[in-house]
Amino acid sequence: MHALDFSAAGAALPIGMDPALASFMQRLDSETSVLNLSADPAEQAAFFRQHALLVTGSNIDAPERAALEAAKAAYPQLNNATPVPDSAESAAKMRSGKYLVVILIGGPSQNSLTKEALANGWLNGSNSTYAGFLVNYGKSDSGTLMVSFSDQRGYGNAARESVKYSPLSAFIPAAYIPIAATGISALLLAIFSIVRTVFEFKALDVGRKGRKVGESRFMLGGVNLMEPLAIMGASLVLGISMSWQFFGPSPDFAWWVAVNTFICLCAAILHEVSHRLVAHVFGFRVEYRIWPAGSLLTLVSSWLGNAFSVQGFLLEEIPENAVKWKVALMRIVGPLVSSATMVAFALLNAVFPSVYFQLIFSTSALWAVAEVFPFSGLDGKDLKDWNILVWLFTFLMVGGAYVLVTFIL
Repeated sequence: MHALDFSAAGAALPIGMDPALASFMQRLDSETSVLNLSADPAEQAAFFRQHALLVTGSNIDAPERAALEAAKAAYPQLNNATPVPDSAESAAKMRSGKYLVVILIGGPSQNSLTKEALANGWLNGSNSTYAGFLVNYGKSDSGTLMVSFSDQRGYGNAARESVKYSPLSAFIPAAYIPIAATGISALLLAIFSIVRTVFEFKALDVGRKGRKVGESRFMLGGVNLMEPLAIMGASLVLGISMSWQFFGPSPDFAWWVAVNTFICLCAAILHEVSHRLVAHVFGFRVEYRIWPAGSLLTLVSSWLGNAFSVQGFLLEEIPENAVKWKVALMRIVGPLVSSATMVAFALLNAVFPSVYFQLIFSTSALWAVAEVFPFSGLDGKDLKDWNILVWLFTFLMVGGAYVLVTFIL
């Protein structure tokens, strides 16, 4: 009998292999050596089919998916392991003792079974860090060998707890719930815009028709007090939505609402000040107004699995002879500033994973992408009216960055 060898014919690990992947496979090889498995490929394949469980987290990111596929290609034995998602049924299999080896892909914020294994002290044997990846191992109470593989974000970032409570979970896998929730919300935004455009329902008025800048019963020294209240109200709505999205009904939900509301308020001020500065240069008057229907849609989309919508709109007073490109620039500068913030903090989070960085780039991403849709009352509408090609380029750039940081990385 010989120790299980994951390299072809006992050769060294493939040249050029990612150090993290190499570490993972060497650790698995080392730990399974105590099982005294035959070196015969057929017997190894049979062992993996009967006694190995490969658990893929529903929230793993692109680098981890790539590493997993590379491992399967380099070491065909892994293809014989029983593949399962991080579901309640899989957790029962992990605890059963039937499987001698359980391989967990994704950290505690990406794989619920990794989170359980850590909580039970089953991953306390050793850990290694290579190229931003963590390899942990240990043994369960029943003697099952546990090996986990994750990038730093699997430990430093928060999970999307909202997918557990989403009504969409009854119809689609957890990994696709955030994408589906975003699509549904975008579709509802489009429907609201079409209804307003065709029927001009006053209750669905997203934009500026019949309203004037500074028109309010709450004026003090020429300042409309409703504007700061609208910004704070929108920030609270988004703060609640983001807190539910990442933390769900946890005991510290109220704390995260306070933290997220502050983050959203800073993002909102940065976004709106950008509009205001350009408007001042061009001699336009602008004012932020909250949109109740959009705020409600933000809460609903978070409940579905991913916060997405606009909480308010920009009301402006522009001279009739104003040049269109100036209006377009004034409108689009906010989403561009939010996009820059999104990319900057997403990059920071990739190197130094932090829940706070994650919340900042997620909030900025929503402020950026929702506003570039070409719907009435949104920034993208004025840009599209001025130059459809410039709008399309901006939409693809901002939308692509949003998809990358929200659903892939």
